[in-house]
Amino acid sequence: MKELTKRSKELFIKYVKDADEWSGTPLVGGNVGGSKEDRGNLTDLKKAGLITTQKDMGASWVIFTDKGREYAKELGFELYDYKSKTSEPKNKAYVIMVNGDEEKLKSRPTLKESQTIVDGYITYTKAEELSTKKKVILVVDEEGLLKGKTPNKGVMRKFGRHLVGDVIVLEGWRSVGD
Repeated sequence: MKELTKRSKELFIKYVKDADEWSGTPLVGGNVGGSKEDRGNLTDLKKAGLITTQKDMGASWVIFTDKGREYAKELGFELYDYKSKTSEPKNKAYVIMVNGDEEKLKSRPTLKESQTIVDGYITYTKAEELSTKKKVILVVDEEGLLKGKTPNKGVMRKFGRHLVGDVIVLEGWRSVGD
């Protein structure tokens, strides 16, 4: 492998750490990178065979190659392989419905998917699971009370929060709005 500059290695590590925020394919310039200097370092990472980038709807995304996954592992990081699902993802998303049922989601929902699930404009609120003290982000309809939606007893039991309507639970993500 081509010897990386210190800055290229640092950027690679930052993208590896950020990968779970983006279902394994971090956004260039999202939480990490995006500056003119970073573009040069991305080129170094591509030349080393560690990543490729893919444009989609005007945004660029980092795709880790098998070589990049191996290098991340050498550095002490494990990237979740979303194609083969060879390891357990650190981040999970599921919906608690007003009837108490829970439905696992395959990945973090997009803005439009979230709005469809909660049936309205969304807002985020942080919470802690009562039994495990695990910190989560709850995604709810910001106008749920005004719309007269049904209280979500499952959310009340699990998080001690008085919320209404179906609620999306995001486990493991550091930030909202990514």
